[in-house]
Amino acid sequence: MASFCSERTVEYMLVPRIVSILEKHFDTVIPLFSYATREFTKLSKNLHSKDNFQVIALFPRRPKVSDTGEAGISIFYGLDEFQIITQSLGVPVVSGSIDASNLWELAKHENFVWFNMSQFIEEAYITPISSIYRNTPEAIYSENALIELAKSSRCITFSELVEIAKQGRMKLGHHRYGPRYRPVYLLLKSY
Repeated sequence: MASFCSERTVEYMLVPRIVSILEKHFDTVIPLFSYATREFTKLSKNLHSKDNFQVIALFPRRPKVSDTGEAGISIFYGLDEFQIITQSLGVPVVSGSIDASNLWELAKHENFVWFNMSQFIEEAYITPISSIYRNTPEAIYSENALIELAKSSRCITFSELVEIAKQGRMKLGHHRYGPRYRPVYLLLKSY
């Protein structure tokens, strides 16, 4: 095993950081981890039926430690198809990780890395983050690029988000405990 933490641990670090970045442009940023039996119920759809907002999808990626001890990431298959579907419907996708090779490095904000996985070129099972900066810098979003990405997202309704999430989820696949990966949707509003 090449990882020392789960996607959920990384998510706890990434979500507050991306919210603070997006709040530089948007008045309201709400992270939504969707469940069909909670956030996407009939009640929730009715409560939010008149709302229009923009949204981006965030996939936290756990850092892995390469043979040389460097922090890196690996590809997860299905994201490319998810990204094609959601982006065609106006919802951009970003993956986030932390250039960390132990738990204590997770807290360093300068280590946060935001990826455009459609530009990512896999070099090995674990591609060191330093190698991505060096060889495919176009696969890394700056904070300003994240804001521009969010601003480029289409204004949608809550019912549209439910449908987009459903279509994307079908492409991500399942294992015996449910969906293998789930994005955090960041709902964005300006007044």
